Amino acid sequence: DWLNGDTQGGYALALCYDLIDPPLSERAVERLQESVERRGGHPTAGITAILPLFEVLSENGLHDVACRMMALRTPPSFGYMIEHGGTTIWERWDGYIEGRGFGHPKMNSFNHPALASVVAWVWKHDAGIQPDERHPGFKHFFITPKPGGNLAWMKASYDSVRGRIECAYEIKDGKLNLHITVPPNTTATVHIPAASAEAVTESGRPLANAGGAEFLKMGNSRAVCELQSGSYTFESRLVN
Repeated sequence: DWLNGDTQGGYALALCYDLIDPPLSERAVERLQESVERRGGHPTAGITAILPLFEVLSENGLHDVACRMMALRTPPSFGYMIEHGGTTIWERWDGYIEGRGFGHPKMNSFNHPALASVVAWVWKHDAGIQPDERHPGFKHFFITPKPGGNLAWMKASYDSVRGRIECAYEIKDGKLNLHITVPPNTTATVHIPAASAEAVTESGRPLANAGGAEFLKMGNSRAVCELQSGSYTFESRLVN
């Protein structure tokens, strides 16, 4: 193999830190996807590579793959940890396995988040709460929710230095209901999944009549709006 080991962790770290130039980087994404598929959608990356794994999948057109991986309940998965008493991330995927019991106590911590805290991926990609590096401290920020897999609803918040940022959505009958809170003295650019600008309303009003929300453009099946501080409830039709 041209990348030694042919592992999910190896591909994830190399891609996350731009260690592979195109066109080999595209091939690395393909090999990563093949590795995930061979393992029934399960992760095999360890503590230093699990967050890069989710990031790389979502940033390379495989967000649905990442969402399905996060929703797994069979080992190895975060869902398996939760269903077997985990309240934080285990050191090992096989820290406890039904029928086998616990791993060796010399290396089997059940409180070992460190670099494996994937909640950052949840905020950034599922909820889409992202800082704007040009305006530190969330003076301006982005909200780009990415519903994926079988995810039907999401509720997330971040307590920034300027106040609580909230993003919550539910998908039902081909429609997205999206609630956003922008703290005082801040602004946000939101990307709303939608079939068209006309398919989006805010508090029951067309975007053109929405107070505090300015429609900017359509792009990649998303209505892009600039929001002033306040609370907003958008509804959009996802398909024509």
